[in-house]
Amino acid sequence: GARVAYWVSGPSGPNNIAAYVSVAGLAPGATTWRLFEWTVPGSHQPGTYSYWARVYNGSTPISAWRGPQNFTIRSPQASAVVTSLWPVGNITCGFRANLYALVRNTGSSRLPAAARVGYWVSGPSGPNNIVGYISVAGLAPGASSWRLLQWTVPTNFRSGTYSYWAQVYNGSTPISPWKGPQTFGVICSIGCRSFS
Repeated sequence: GARVAYWVSGPSGPNNIAAYVSVAGLAPGATTWRLFEWTVPGSHQPGTYSYWARVYNGSTPISAWRGPQNFTIRSPQASAVVTSLWPVGNITCGFRANLYALVRNTGSSRLPAAARVGYWVSGPSGPNNIVGYISVAGLAPGASSWRLLQWTVPTNFRSGTYSYWAQVYNGSTPISPWKGPQTFGVICSIGCRSFS
């Protein structure tokens, strides 16, 4: 029967007919709109794409190609959330504190190559900034994953209660709110005290 073919072309293709939609039974001289909703594969690159349409009767073309009609595919907006931070316990200066963040991808596509978790630490000796990043690239939509940063407490830090927070970034752009604080004790020879 009669059907409309939709050809799609662009930076990631497919550079062929993507689908057919029936126009069987259309009366002589009549016109109609026919919709084809093309689901863009998640692997497609952003950029300018084009589509053309042509009517076929079975496999025989009965019209010329019409087009191109251009459209733009944008990069999906990455979004995530840190849902939990793992308790650290007491750490001695010069040793590593295991800072864990549970990251969930709340977007509709995998997290991009530049996606990473930043860990902020503050306390009596600071450092009051991000002490490191761990990649979360490729995390699937709806998936969660624990990410570990092993931060070595400087030997010149003062004893006391410290805290850490975590936030997800795409490169240098935050894509989640901060999660925290999660507190932990640091025990050093400078200003030594005990923790209960």
